[in-house]
Amino acid sequence: MPQSISNDMGSRHAQALVSHRGDGAGLVYQGRKGSAGSAGRSSTTRSGAGFGWRAFALMLAGALASQAQAEPFAYIANAGDNAVSIVDVATRQVSATVAVGSRPFGVAKHPDGSRVYVANQLSNTVSVINTADNSVIQPSIPVGVGPRGVAVNPAGTKAYAANLDGNTVSVIDTATDAVSATVVVGARPLELGISPSGDRVYVGNYGDSSISVIDGDTDQVLHTVRGLSGPVGIAVHPLANVVYVANGGTNQVVVFNAGVSPMEEITRVTVGSNPTSMALTPSGQQLYVANSGSDNVSILDLSDRRAPTLSA
Repeated sequence: MPQSISNDMGSRHAQALVSHRGDGAGLVYQGRKGSAGSAGRSSTTRSGAGFGWRAFALMLAGALASQAQAEPFAYIANAGDNAVSIVDVATRQVSATVAVGSRPFGVAKHPDGSRVYVANQLSNTVSVINTADNSVIQPSIPVGVGPRGVAVNPAGTKAYAANLDGNTVSVIDTATDAVSATVVVGARPLELGISPSGDRVYVGNYGDSSISVIDGDTDQVLHTVRGLSGPVGIAVHPLANVVYVANGGTNQVVVFNAGVSPMEEITRVTVGSNPTSMALTPSGQQLYVANSGSDNVSILDLSDRRAPTLSA
């Protein structure tokens, strides 16, 4: 289960996203190399906003301590340093720092744990880290303009980069590490989520307050969901056809039924101020929402996956 947090000291920006099948942004966990557990999901920038990323990172580390033996490595994109820090979650120490492209944000792990994909916003590239020796595979993959979010499908055959300044999503063939398709989406796409089967890719378009739904097989936009306000984070439930969207403009998490096409809104839950990014627990029982405007985290109980309740 990759968790994700991104640290940008320059713009005071942070992000967090989780998926269960190897796609995410900012930070991902991975099993120890050589252990039995070794095999194994951007957000918007606001000038002067304090995103409370340190507290959220510590909260995630504490909440996931029970999984540390199986998944002790965290890959954290340091946008201000053009590097990725590799943290041993068990010891809470940085074990390595890897130089990547300019202004890295999104991070996603391949399902088999062998590679980590990093979206470099100012380089217009995606770097690939070989987790066996923490080396960067050369050359980096050229994508669209201003990539921020990145995700890998459950099969590990495709990686997706959301190009914030290009209004596109680059589809990367992971066998060749080359772009196989470019999909035009809405304005200023930020984060992505992928269904457990990999047949749907959800793209949050912050610029026009929409969600583009891409067919994971044909790389074509199936439909666009509108009526949102500044959508950022996306979380896809691992066991149900439910998609959660952090709706920053209304301080809500919007719940969608993804079992129909186009997907339909079910309900909305009020959280903190300007929710940006989210993290699901592996069981799908809780959803953590990072509220950038109020510097806190809302925890939603998902006992009823279609009708979450605020628990803390």
